[in-house]
Amino acid sequence: MTTTKKPSRRGGSKDRSAIERTTTMVADAGAQVGNAASEASALVGKHVPGAVAASRGAAEHALATVQRSSSGSLMLGAAFATGITAGMRLSRAPRVLVALASLPALLLGATVFGRSAGQLEEPPQPPLT
Repeated sequence: MTTTKKPSRRGGSKDRSAIERTTTMVADAGAQVGNAASEASALVGKHVPGAVAASRGAAEHALATVQRSSSGSLMLGAAFATGITAGMRLSRAPRVLVALASLPALLLGATVFGRSAGQLEEPPQPPLT
């Protein structure tokens, strides 16, 4: 037994015009998103050199501060940063955040280790008066 289905009689021209309007709206939205993305990338591209220069300056200042610090304060800082990292790891923080939190511990620990191995000099102490 075969069944035949009658084609439904919807407003064919109404359906086409709705599809055309939807297609036009989607195309317009896509063009607006493309324009916004190109404007945003141009704006970011304009500010990148300044941001890189500021970051470089901040990193150099931080490195100079670490090198001027005493070994005792570096050990204390490394222990504190390690504790923060361990706490984040135990609390199951996202791995990216744990990795970022471990950077100060690694930097300070490497500086202390380098000083104890004799590769880095102890900063000069101010004279006692």
